[in-house]
Amino acid sequence: MAPKAFNLGDPCTRCGGTMRKARIPTDKEFAAAFDREKGLGLPDGYDTMHPDQRAELGPLYVCERCGMAYRFGPQAPAATAAARA
Repeated sequence: MAPKAFNLGDPCTRCGGTMRKARIPTDKEFAAAFDREKGLGLPDGYDTMHPDQRAELGPLYVCERCGMAYRFGPQAPAATAAARA
């Protein structure tokens, strides 16, 4: 049996929960979080990946129920949703 594709808009494969886009820090928040002297990090729920890598790999989505994280790739969510309709 071939594995089922996991696409943007599908429920979580682990628990069936809703996948929500993780918050993306502003440039100022990102710089402050990774400051070597007084960096405090980012709060839970933020995508901590470097902006250049995020642009290459796509945004992070996290399940609201179990916390499973997944990147669907760099495609625009609107284009993916329109293709599925």
